[in-house]
Parts: sequence; C-alpha cells; structure tokens
Amino acid sequence: MGDVAKLTKEKKVKKETKFEARGEFEASGIENLPDECLIEIFQYLTAIFDRICIEIVCQRWQNLGQGLWKNFKSLDFSAKTWGLEDNHSGEMVIRSIDFCEIIKMSGSYLTRISSDVVTFGQICNLLPNIQELQLWDACSPRRFNKMNRSFIRDACDLILSWMESNGKNIKNFQMKAIDSDFHEYEFSRFLAELKQLKSLCLYECHFLDWTHICLVELPFETIREIVLMSKNKPFDHNILLLMLKKCKNLQTFGIQGCDGPLDQILQVLSSHADTLKNLKVQLTDLSNDSILLSTIPALIHLEKLDVSRSKLVTDEFLDLVSKNCKKLKYLNLYECRKVTDVGISSVCHLEKLTYFNIGELPKIRKPPLERLTNLVVLDSAWNEDIEEKVFCAFLKRATQLRALNVNECSFVSNELLNIAAETTKIRHSNHKLDLYVNDTSINLEDLSRIPPSVNLLKLNHLPVAKYGIENPFSNIDDPQVFIT
Repeated sequence: MGDVAKLTKEKKVKKETKFEARGEFEASGIENLPDECLIEIFQYLTAIFDRICIEIVCQRWQNLGQGLWKNFKSLDFSAKTWGLEDNHSGEMVIRSIDFCEIIKMSGSYLTRISSDVVTFGQICNLLPNIQELQLWDACSPRRFNKMNRSFIRDACDLILSWMESNGKNIKNFQMKAIDSDFHEYEFSRFLAELKQLKSLCLYECHFLDWTHICLVELPFETIREIVLMSKNKPFDHNILLLMLKKCKNLQTFGIQGCDGPLDQILQVLSSHADTLKNLKVQLTDLSNDSILLSTIPALIHLEKLDVSRSKLVTDEFLDLVSKNCKKLKYLNLYECRKVTDVGISSVCHLEKLTYFNIGELPKIRKPPLERLTNLVVLDSAWNEDIEEKVFCAFLKRATQLRALNVNECSFVSNELLNIAAETTKIRHSNHKLDLYVNDTSINLEDLSRIPPSVNLLKLNHLPVAKYGIENPFSNIDDPQVFIT
C-alpha cells in the first residue's frame, strides 16, 4: 500500500535536502532555462506521479506543470498511467483529495477514461469531452465494504443524467458488469444516447438479469464493433441475428454465449464478408457442420480470428482458413483439442501471421513451427507432448520473435535457453526475447549468467499488448490503483 501525497512529499523533502546541502538549488542549471524549454522537457513526463512531482518543486514549476494537463487525454487506474510500476506491493491507494484535484485540472481535456461506476458517477460532470468510456464493477471490494447500495444507486443515476448531455460524443463504450446496478430499461436509455457509437464491448454480462432486448437500441448506422461475452447466461439468439442484420459496416464481431446453434449467426456473418476483419466465436454448437466450412471461404478479409475452446475446429477447418484468409495476422486456437500437426502445418502457409496461440492442444507432437518465420508472439502453454527440439528449430528461424510462452511445458530445459541465447546474439533488432517459463525444467543454478538478450519471466499471463499486438476481444484490465 502507499499514498501518492505521502510519496511526493517524501520525494520533495529528499530533493530539497540534497540541493540545500550543496547550496545550489537556486543556481542549478535547469533553473536558468526559459519556460519554453522547461515545458518541452516536462511534456516527456506523462505519468501522473511525475506530474505531481513537478508541481511541488517550486511555484514556477507548479504554474508551468498545471498548463500541461491540457495534453492529458486518457485516464485509467493502471500502475503505468500513474507512474507507480516500481511499486512491488501490487497496488497503490490515492487519496480522494489528490484525485479530485487531478480531475479539476485535467477533466475538460480528457477524451478517454476507464473507471469504476462509483468513481465515474462522482466525477462525470467534470468530463464534457469523453469519447471512449470503460466502466467496470461498481467498486473495489475495499470500497464496497464502506458504502451502501443506495450510494452505488446514486452513482448510476448521475451517470444516466450525464449521458443525456454527453452521450452523443461517445464513440467507444466498454463495460465489465459484475456488480452493476443498472437496470435493463435504464441501459436502453443509456444506449439510446450513444448516437455516434462505433464500438460496444460488454464483458461478463451473465451477472446481469437482462433479456438483452436493450441491444437493439444501438445506432447500427455507425456501429463497427460488437463484442459480447457471457459465460453462463447466453445471449438471445434472435436478438443477435437482428443486430447482425441491422449492422451496415461491421468490422469486428465477438460472441461468447448464445442460446441456440450458431448456424444462422455464421450465415449472416457471411453477408459482412466485405468488411469483417476481426472475429471471435466459440464453435461448439452447430446443427449442420457444413455451414462452418462454407462460411470460412467467404471471410477473405479476416485479420484476426479467435476460435479458442472450440470443439468444432478441425484440421479441415484450418486448411480452409489457410487457403482463404491470407490477410490473417492473429490466430488463437487455445484448447481446440481436435487440431493435430496437420492443421498446424496448414497454418504455416499464413505468411502475415504475427500472433499464434496453440496452448493446450493435446494432439500436436511435431508441428513445423520453424516455417512461421514472421511470428512476433507464440503462445504454447500447457503442451506436454511437443518435443523440445521443435521449439529449438523454431527459435533459429523466427528472427522477429519477441515472446515465447512455454509455461507448464515440463520438458523445456536449459537447451532451449541456450538456443535462445545463441540466436538472439545475431539478431539485427534491439528487442529482447521474453521466455515465459513457469513450471518448466529450466534450472537457473546451472547457468553462469542469463544472457542480456533474453528475459526469463515467471508470469502466468502473456500480455500481448506489450509486443505491439492488439487483441480486440480482450477484457478490461483490473485496476492497480485505488482511491480511498
């Protein structure tokens, strides 16, 4: 735990003590720079914590620093945004008084915000220009224990009132609805105000007691992206069909949870073949398997395809994908248990592929991964039966690779690390290679040193955004910074 105000005060004291001891604070070189030069320097300090530190140095810096908030366009509660990535406790606490001051200075300039419902309800009237809005759980567990339901209800009412004046500006809306107090009729009002909406993403909607009829209120003339994820409560099949038929220029569609076979959904998707670039669908229930095989050839403009956990994905399906989806850059086959080496061999014909997830595919043994020379990220976690020499051969050819996930692959040994060290030495790129090696047989004690060109990471999750790869279906990140 920590407190930004406390940390900044301590930093100021240390800084002043250092300068005072040398008797040169007033005469330091940076103090002699004109305002224009200081402003140019300060613009490179984008983290909130750094901005706070600027303003507590002296009155001049405070005046200059406050003028920089006009360049602050995006606010979320990640450690990176706040400049607290070096904090090892896992999360930080921001005092309400500090947060309110930040919003007063930056609110009119913000165009994007990711916030819990309660916090957003408290500050939304200071945010007239929001175009991208992410809302998540009503509050963190810590805050939930300190407030009653009526307080959360009030926040929802404030947001609905704000939407009447500002909803027309919002182009992208995402919500993770674990503990929202929005009723469906209210959400219909909410969506009806989004006149220019291009992207709608709803996650974990199985916690909402809705019929989903509110989704027909979307402005289908402008909508480009629809992502709907529900684990246990499926979306109404007929409403999904109606939505897809109304869309005029659909580019991204993702669905998890549907109360009927996907046959008709796939058929309607074929009508969007000219515009559809990103598709996520769990292929688990079809009344006629031939529908799937007849749909894929039409989707020639696909760039990202996520069919993870699909029971119906086979080698034949992947052969059709490789022959028709030549623009594909992103392919997620996680837990598609019918896929064999034959299917992976077909995928190797996709020359533009940069991200490939083959995690937990029990039937693959010796896939020809070395043919995927343009991959940036390969995720192969939970594959116990692939031979280590497959990865070694792959590393020797994959000169663009920045991340390899072999978590839970117990056969992986120091041999793979040695190959990684050798191949990265002769690369022309400055990028290091990240190896995710949780629960492998790599023994660090046998190494004299870890080569500087390789990072060994013991993380369960591979963050694809770190490597410049956008996942249009990713959930909203959990907050790392909290307000108290």
